[in-house]
Amino acid sequence: MGKVDGDVSELNQYLKEVHFNNPDGREIFFDDKRHVATHYDIMQVPRSVCSESCVPGYRKVIDPEKPVCCFDCVPCSEGMYSNTTDAENCLNCPEDRWPSEKKDECLPRDIDFLSYDDPLGETLSSISILLFIITVLVLGILIKYQDTPVVKANNRNLSYILLISLMFSFLCALVFIGQPETLTCLLRQSAFGIIFTIAVSTVLAKTVTVVIAFGANKPGSNLRKWVGTRVSYLVLLCTSGEIVICTVWLLISPPFPEFDTQSVTGKMVLQCNEGSTTAFYSDW
Repeated sequence: MGKVDGDVSELNQYLKEVHFNNPDGREIFFDDKRHVATHYDIMQVPRSVCSESCVPGYRKVIDPEKPVCCFDCVPCSEGMYSNTTDAENCLNCPEDRWPSEKKDECLPRDIDFLSYDDPLGETLSSISILLFIITVLVLGILIKYQDTPVVKANNRNLSYILLISLMFSFLCALVFIGQPETLTCLLRQSAFGIIFTIAVSTVLAKTVTVVIAFGANKPGSNLRKWVGTRVSYLVLLCTSGEIVICTVWLLISPPFPEFDTQSVTGKMVLQCNEGSTTAFYSDW
């Protein structure tokens, strides 16, 4: 109240020195002693406010049923922000940023991917390495006893190819863990597709070998000529087809790393875009 009283006193002092006519044309002046002929009350008129200002993070919405000076303050929608008072519209954050909790500024998004430090990443990598070691031990046993009748009867060459392809298949799982880069995106599906094709085609070749072996025992059967290494050509044929598909895929529309800003709120998921969808499903 001290400041208000001081302002009024200064204004009264100023009026004592003023000579003017009022709206009625009557002359208003002060005598030599600066006495006011009459007294005037000076009042401060309060500001008429219908709605309080909208703070940052909110936007103004006019209510047509209320006076013009009246409005509502509505929080910005998900993914949008406002950094000014009484903002009429909220703004979109850039793709690499996300609104703060108060939606009054944009903050950098957290980059998310399956890393080796995550529990899931640790589990998958441990299982992959464990299966690789088990396959290596089995391969070592077959090599040690390669001249035994059991190993020979099991078509040891196809068994070696199957075990080696399984070893690399387990290691391919490691390429799917860690921060995606251009090279890893190129190798993920193509390398695994080729190696897994070798494994599946080898199992198919071993199955065909068993079928041929039973059919070749019949008198006059033409299947005898297929018993032996000729069945191995089936593995080469299937693998060649897979290599052609992967080569065309990598030349026309190769995979590449990209950020997914839609799946997880407030984060960017770093992942591999597989490029051509048609090539991806053809590969499988």
